[in-house]
Amino acid sequence: MDQVLKTQPVPDADAMAQLVKDLYSFGTKIMNDAPEAAEKLFRKVTELDPNYANGYINWGFSLHKQGRNDEAVDQYKISLTKAPEPALALDVLTWLGGKDIRRYQDVLDVLKAQPDLIAPLDKEKLLGDMEFQLKHFSKAAEAYECARQLAPADPFILKALGDVHSALLQEAKASQYYTQAIALVTESVDTAEQAISALPPVAPGQVQPDRNSLETTVIEARKTLARLHYEIGDTLLSLDADLEQVWTHWKEAIQIAPGAESTLSIADMLYNNGLANKDRLTKAADTYTTYNQASPTPDSDAYVLLNLGLCHYYLYNYPAAIETLTKAAQPAGDYQHYANYWLGVLYNSQRKFEEAEPYYQRAFRQKPDEYFIIEGLILCLSALGKKDEALAICQKTKARYSTSQERTAELTYLIGNIHLDFKELDKALHYYEDALQQDPLHVFARHNMAHILEKKGEYGKARDEWNNAKSNYLDLLAKSTPA
Repeated sequence: MDQVLKTQPVPDADAMAQLVKDLYSFGTKIMNDAPEAAEKLFRKVTELDPNYANGYINWGFSLHKQGRNDEAVDQYKISLTKAPEPALALDVLTWLGGKDIRRYQDVLDVLKAQPDLIAPLDKEKLLGDMEFQLKHFSKAAEAYECARQLAPADPFILKALGDVHSALLQEAKASQYYTQAIALVTESVDTAEQAISALPPVAPGQVQPDRNSLETTVIEARKTLARLHYEIGDTLLSLDADLEQVWTHWKEAIQIAPGAESTLSIADMLYNNGLANKDRLTKAADTYTTYNQASPTPDSDAYVLLNLGLCHYYLYNYPAAIETLTKAAQPAGDYQHYANYWLGVLYNSQRKFEEAEPYYQRAFRQKPDEYFIIEGLILCLSALGKKDEALAICQKTKARYSTSQERTAELTYLIGNIHLDFKELDKALHYYEDALQQDPLHVFARHNMAHILEKKGEYGKARDEWNNAKSNYLDLLAKSTPA
């Protein structure tokens, strides 16, 4: 790009502005699918117009898409010095202080250095949120009180004040704020519903704009009320409150707006935090079912069906799991291979290997490079005695990943497992040793190698490998544990 620009005549101001606009527009179109190329375009945009805030923002986004979050933060912070529109600045600050990045102090520093960067109400709410995350509860309360002065009828500010008192274990005060917030939104729902009741009956074929407008108001107000209950429950959960206390609010949210996003969020929270808890899984299954049935087109959301099917699976309700996962596997999309894989797992766990194989094969055709699918298919084929087919799949996949040592080690380990399943101990030992050459910390390859050495009567070597496997596991655990 630089070479092309050097060979062109120096553009005038209008032409330069158009060039910046075109480069930015094209970068925006490709930044989700080709973030590396987009990064180069936005870098050039900011060279041509060093004061273009949007260029730095999208440059940051393209870095974030590549997993280069520290560099992304740098570009976002630069964008905030380039006089962005208040709404755009708020988006950037919200992202910096969000759950993925958690640069709470950075947000506070920016707002203190540039107090007029965003609207006063947004500033006070964001200050409160950041101080709350940093557990500076007194400062959070001060900011939320300032926000309340600016918007006394905002229920989410009252909810935030309730959160502060919940964190301080002042349950009575917290309950008072939560009750006030809920009452504010409930009143708006009741007012709109009463206004609808007061309207004259609608004759067949008659259009009544006032009724339509009020009905829309009721729907949106009910969604707001549901979101309020959801967020209160979410805060209580994050503060380790009793699940029944959380569920009191979440149950209300589900009943008020069963088809709202808040209902799906509740189902996800219960599922993600409930794999070892039957009560949470049961509630998750019921909530996914409610959300699915409230949809204008039930059984059409593969994500919901997949998670509902997994809830049934973990609750050992296999018939319901099979029915639901089969529905999830129907529409083509991002979840089809997962649904087929889990149908394979479900049948495999019941030792119904012939029923499991077609689902593993479908998942493999849909995503031939996913290791967990390859592993599931190999285990199934080995159980069916199809050694040659299992080996052929491993070798073909291994050839595709000849430049990736980690992936090659995993596939070599799988080949060792195939030979171990067929009691070919020397061949299995050879492949485990090969896998360890490529990845010396491969715990499972070392574990299985120790097992074979023990079976061969080489107890001293087996003991050494058991100890090495334990040491490798502890090393990996230490690396994966946050400091």
